[in-house]
Amino acid sequence: MAARSSKRVEFVYRDRIPKDITHLRVHPTTKIIAYAAFSHSWKLVDVKLNEGLEDISNAAFYDCKSLKSIHIPSTVRVIGNNAFASCIKLTKVDLPEGLEGVGVGAFSFCASLRRIVIPSIHDFGCGAFASCPKLFKVELCEGLVNIGEKAFSSCTSLRHITLPSTVTSIGNEAFAGCANLINVELSNGLVYINQSAFGKCTSLKSINIPSTVRTIGDEAFADCANLINVELSNGLVHINQSAFGNCTSLKSINIPSTVSTIGNCAFFQCKQLVDVTFALGLVKIEDSAFESCSVLEHLQIPTTVQSIGSRAFCNCEKLVSIELNEGLIRIEAHTFSGCMSLHCIKFPTSVKIIGSFAFALCEQLRNVELFEGLEDIEDGAFDMCTSLEHITLPSTLKSIQSGAFEGCTNLISIGLSEGLEEVGYEAFKGCASLERVIIPSTVKEIESGAFTDCSNLVSVTFCEEIEGLISGVWPRNWWTDESGEVYVSAYGLFREHNTAQRLGRINAPKWRSNIQDMLNRIPSMERYQLHRHFNSINFELIVYERLTNVASLLELALWKSMMSRQECGQVLTATGNLRDIRLQHRTNCGAPVIIPNVLSFLTDDSEDQKHEVKKNYHYCWNYSYSDY
Repeated sequence: MAARSSKRVEFVYRDRIPKDITHLRVHPTTKIIAYAAFSHSWKLVDVKLNEGLEDISNAAFYDCKSLKSIHIPSTVRVIGNNAFASCIKLTKVDLPEGLEGVGVGAFSFCASLRRIVIPSIHDFGCGAFASCPKLFKVELCEGLVNIGEKAFSSCTSLRHITLPSTVTSIGNEAFAGCANLINVELSNGLVYINQSAFGKCTSLKSINIPSTVRTIGDEAFADCANLINVELSNGLVHINQSAFGNCTSLKSINIPSTVSTIGNCAFFQCKQLVDVTFALGLVKIEDSAFESCSVLEHLQIPTTVQSIGSRAFCNCEKLVSIELNEGLIRIEAHTFSGCMSLHCIKFPTSVKIIGSFAFALCEQLRNVELFEGLEDIEDGAFDMCTSLEHITLPSTLKSIQSGAFEGCTNLISIGLSEGLEEVGYEAFKGCASLERVIIPSTVKEIESGAFTDCSNLVSVTFCEEIEGLISGVWPRNWWTDESGEVYVSAYGLFREHNTAQRLGRINAPKWRSNIQDMLNRIPSMERYQLHRHFNSINFELIVYERLTNVASLLELALWKSMMSRQECGQVLTATGNLRDIRLQHRTNCGAPVIIPNVLSFLTDDSEDQKHEVKKNYHYCWNYSYSDY
């Protein structure tokens, strides 16, 4: 392979190539340098490749630590994978016109390489010039079509890059981690900017996306901490997942009308993003698209938007106002949760569902305007909106789910419209300022704890036609012991005058009017007892005249508390278990809307007394103030 002449005497070295060679000249007749032919030749300083050479195979000069320069002849068509990788002293490489391919990692980890001119080849392989920390100048010539994956990744000295008009695609992580890259010029003709193409280019301050670009890939400009200005042109269709995530210096963004989708986390944690402008044409804002954009102040969602994803604007702490226009169908879970400065929201008639915790922890939210068309408010939708004072729900609303308004401590009034069917578990728990509630006749179910800890609730009005408010079978014969003798456990319905005044404002006319019918349905109660029993109830109602309706409802609620015959025996014979049984029955009672707000006032654990009346012939009704 090496040739020497005095009178032009030539020879070819055919044995194993020694690793201690320092100089090499490849014979002109050589067409291919084989796989790993000179790899790990650590003392090789100078290589001369003659015209006629066509192929430099994979790893041909890999890890030649002393090699300083290389000139590739014009006849070479392919440079193989890792051909010159880890040549840490290589400072100069001349690539010829006519070169057709540069392989994967061909010049990667060339720690001293400072500049490179890429001729008009079609493309070059993954990581071809990756991790060349001193490479500060790259010239790309017309004719180049694809910049390969990780082609210049972690070239930390690279400062400028200009793409020729022939380039249509920038591969995944092509310039990722180029920490000193301050200027990128993208030409018309570029179509795809792929995943993490410019990720973590922390010195990049501005980027202009040409009109030919259709897709900005996942994390394409993610973690560009100093990126201030982004110009997006008409023609762009997709801004993919985390495309500009963690661009903490980005101040504004104008989304062109051709963009249909803003992907998950597309602008996640852009903490200086003050202004976002959307154009008509946008259809979908995906999950966490603008989450934690903490200084974003105003939003106007165009009418073409049909869905806003989960957490899309979550924790936008400075967001003051949102304008949601017609066309939006669903607001997903946590969409605006943690928007602590948001003070008003107007929903369009097209919105049918407000998702779980959609506006949770919006501490300044005072005004919510809901329109006909809304069907469902999901779990925790307005949880801990502590400034919310008034809200009126439309007649199209069917369900208020668990904890929907939990912790709205300043909520004074809630307008429940006819059409509502379900009030979920702890739906209004902790609404300490809520004073009055009118339950529509269409309500079929009020789950337990719906109004727990509403300490100022003084008026709950039930309409005449309530289905299923109290569930389960008719009362068990809890007043009869094993021998058939009748015992009446004395429930204390009334304790203090102040409590009585509060309870007196609760209205449930249906149950008072039907108390006689309810008594008639108790199979084991003899006819002659009914009149006496009814009179005893009415006696208490007369004594506490203002408590007329609530007393009837409480009686029914207590009778529905599912006390079995055995449990009744425990109450009558085992005083020590009385408190536990109270707690159990308070939980199991069939009127959950009343129990958390009324029954809790009627029990004083400091007066743990039990009163009972045994009846042999004459019926007697005795109330105690602490028995339940």
